[in-house]
Order: sequence, then structure tokens, then C-alpha cells
Amino acid sequence: DADMKTREAPTEEVLLALGYRYLHGIGTRRDCFQALSCYNSVAESVAQYMEENDQRETKLDLGLMRISLSEIDGILGEEDEEVQDSVQFDLLSAQGGDIWAQKEVGWRALVGRGLEENHEQAMEHLEQAAGVGDPDAIHNLGYMHMNGLGVPQNYTKAKEYFDEAAQHNITAAFNALGFMYYRGVGVPRNLSQGEHYLRQAADREDADAAFNLAALYQDVDGNMSRAFAFLEQAADAGFWRALLAVADVYDLGIEKPRNCTAAVESLKKLVETYGGVANDLREGVAMYQKGERKEAQQVFCELAEQGVEVAQSNCAWLYYKGTGLDPPANETLRMQAVRRMLERGAQQGGADAMLRLADMDWYGQGRPRNVSSAVERYRVASARRSQQAAYAMGYLHQFGIGVERNLTLARRMYLKSGTKDHFTRFPSHLALAVLRAQEFVEALLPPLTSLHVAGLRLVPEHAARHIAALDGVELSTFSLFLILASAVIGLMLLITCGTIIGYVEGQTNPAQGTNRRVPDLAQFLDGNVDVR
Repeated sequence: DADMKTREAPTEEVLLALGYRYLHGIGTRRDCFQALSCYNSVAESVAQYMEENDQRETKLDLGLMRISLSEIDGILGEEDEEVQDSVQFDLLSAQGGDIWAQKEVGWRALVGRGLEENHEQAMEHLEQAAGVGDPDAIHNLGYMHMNGLGVPQNYTKAKEYFDEAAQHNITAAFNALGFMYYRGVGVPRNLSQGEHYLRQAADREDADAAFNLAALYQDVDGNMSRAFAFLEQAADAGFWRALLAVADVYDLGIEKPRNCTAAVESLKKLVETYGGVANDLREGVAMYQKGERKEAQQVFCELAEQGVEVAQSNCAWLYYKGTGLDPPANETLRMQAVRRMLERGAQQGGADAMLRLADMDWYGQGRPRNVSSAVERYRVASARRSQQAAYAMGYLHQFGIGVERNLTLARRMYLKSGTKDHFTRFPSHLALAVLRAQEFVEALLPPLTSLHVAGLRLVPEHAARHIAALDGVELSTFSLFLILASAVIGLMLLITCGTIIGYVEGQTNPAQGTNRRVPDLAQFLDGNVDVR
């Protein structure tokens, strides 16, 4: 409405907010093609920005933007001060001849990361590192010669560097060689050689190589039959050109059924990981790190209204923690605001938002406790690769709460949760150890309850019947009680044995009692003693 009144073109913020609402039918009807129009307009601007900044701009790591995870894991990344400290240390080390530091300083000067972009400085440090055989530095020198950065453009020299780096299995060098043979840059065009090198890089998850290989197959085949799989690989890795191309395939129906939703999702990922939105997210995280909670939440909540899922999660988390903007008047309203924002994030496939909703259902925050709803949300979040949700599912299967009691599934979920997530890595190892002990105890219970010693039952019959009648939660609790009791008894036995042994040794060696004369160490200082 405001844009119609002012007769001005809508801003990117307005277009993103409109596109998000048309996509999900928030406050208006669902209209995917209207959403596609909005996101297309912003994507064109982002593409132009990336054409001008392609070598300097990096894909936003959304995992490092999640405040809710950083509160637990501390994975926000380096602060500006830490980066500068690291740069200064690398500069000093490079002056002292440290090869790794030479390579690092050369790379920073080449791409302008932590240092001013300076190709002469980059060349100086990279040549020193390459002189002793550092393969990354060798590749970067090839890149500089290929693009004429700090030196005259020289494809022959660039290929020599790339060949040497490829001998050390540098993935980017395989991509560079594949590109040169595919396009005939500095070498005669050779599509089979280009495919060979690009395949090696793409198999190592190099997004640039996957995109180049897709272009090669499209040139050779004249269609997308072999190309599209590699195009999707590059798009999944967040390569911006691939995201644009996938959106075009689905928007225009190029050898694929037309799919408006898939086109919008590809463009949405593009505009949220590059350009203005990405920079705003980084700014919000930087404010949060500096303790500027109110300003950070303002940024996140504005981005949340534009449909940025990670910002929705952050906005909800800060409301939940009661930091930043003034919360609603009472606890119930605050939790309702948190839940509403998390539901929007979960609607977009956010695993973290779904996990937080499950926690709220489990603990009865904002509404009465609902175990069945919590279990279902944990299940969905786990399927979306939330390791914390996988840990929760392991616990639920271990005790049979809301799901089938199944120790095999519990072990599988604990294993799934304990690989990368800082919050679950150590608890999952502990849970697996307890689970193994629990399985051992439960395997012993049936024979023990029926065991007879000297014609008498080891466990009274009424107790055996009671144990056999235990349900899943009760059996798990009883097993853990036996494990804990055994551990306490074992610890008490160790302490008792240690005390007895100490007493016996004291009786047999009375001269070594507590009344020994303390030696005068000063007398040794004046002697001819060789201290080693």
C-alpha cells in the first residue's frame, strides 16, 4: 500500500516480505506465481551484486548464524578482534619464515580477508610458501597467473602450477584444469580431459566443478539429461549461479515439469545466503557478540518478517530468553509470541525451530504439556538432521515414552546424535555406555529371577512376578537403579579396601609414620649438586 501511494518501486525488504506471505498464504491467499515474481526481482539484484563481488563474497554459513545453537555450543565463529589477532600472529610468523603462515597471509592478501587486497603482497608470500612445495600456495599462484592478478595473464604458467597442485590432490586444481580443457583456455579444447578433471573435483563435493561439469554435459548432449544432477549438486552446496539455473529450469519447465514451488525455494535460498540479507544476518550476529542484544533482535525480527528462517529462529530465541526487545506484558503472551515465530520457521523446514517447538510441548511452555505432540515434533526435527532431536528420540525409545520401547532404536538415535553437535557429543557417549549396561542387566533379569540356590529361589516368587509385570518405563528405571546401586556398592568396596590396605601398611612400617623429621632442604643449596 505504501509503495502504491508513493509511486516508488518496492524495496527488496518489501518484496521479500510479500513473496514470503504469498508463498505460505500468510495474511493473503497462497499464490506461488506472485511469490516467484517477488523473489525473481530480488534475485536479479543479488545476481548483479555477485557478478561484481564474486571473488570476495562467500556463501553465508547459516549454521553459524543460529543464536539458539550458539548459546549452547559457542559456535558463532571468530569475532573481529580475534580475526585481527590471528592476522597479526600470521604476519609475525610469516616474517619468521613459517611456511603455513606464508600461505595464510598470501591467501588473505589475495582475497582481501583480514587484510587489504594486495596482489603484490600475496604473490610475495605465496611464492615463498610454494618454493618449499606447499600445494595450496602453488594452486593460488596458478589462479593469480590465470586471472592476471599482480602479474601479466599467463595461461601456460597457470597450467604448470595447476598440474603441480593436482599431483598433490588439490581439489580446486582439478576444477581449474577441467575448466581450461573444457573451454580451451590456454590449451587445445579437449572435452574428455575436461570431463576427467571436473569429475574428480565434483566427486569431492566441489560446487564450482559440479556447475562446470553440468555446463559441459549440456554442451555435449544439447539437453539437461546428464547435466541436471550436477547442477542440483552445485545448488545444494549453495553455488549462486547454480541456484539461479535450477530456478530457471523449474520456472520455465526446461526438460522438467514446471514446478513453481521448487523455483521459489531455489531463489529464496539464493537471496538469503548472498547479498543484502546475508550481510544483515552477519551484522545481527556481530551486534549480538558485542552484547548489543536489543539492536541484534531488531535486525533478526525484521528479517523474520521477510521470511528468513534462521532469523525467525533467532528472533524467537531472544524473546524466549527475555533479552533484546521488550517482551509482551506477561509470560503467556511471551510464550505465544515465541511459539508463533517458531511455527513459521518450522513451516519452512527449519529443524532448529521444530526442535524448540518440541521442547516447548514437552515442558508445557505456552500451553499445557503435550507429550504426543512433542514426540512427533522431535521425530520430524530428527528427520531434518537435528542431532539434539535425535538424542531426544534415543531417550524416548530407551524409556518407551510416547513411542515403542526399543533399545536398538535408542542406540541408533544416540549414535546419530553424537557425531558433530557440541551439545550432544559427550552426553550421547555417556548415554550409550548406560544403554549397554542397561541391556546387560535386563538380559540377566529373567535367569536371575528364576534361579534356585540350594533348593531356594534367589528372588522371591512375588518379587519375580512384580519384575515380570514392569512396563517399559518402569523396567528401564529399575535397570538404571540396579546399575547405580551396583556402582555405589563397588565404589564403597574400593574405598573400604583402600582404607584396610593403608591401615595394614601403616602397621607393618611404623617408621614411616607421620612424625618423620622434615629434611632441611637449604643444606643442599650450598653443595655441589647438579640440578637436572
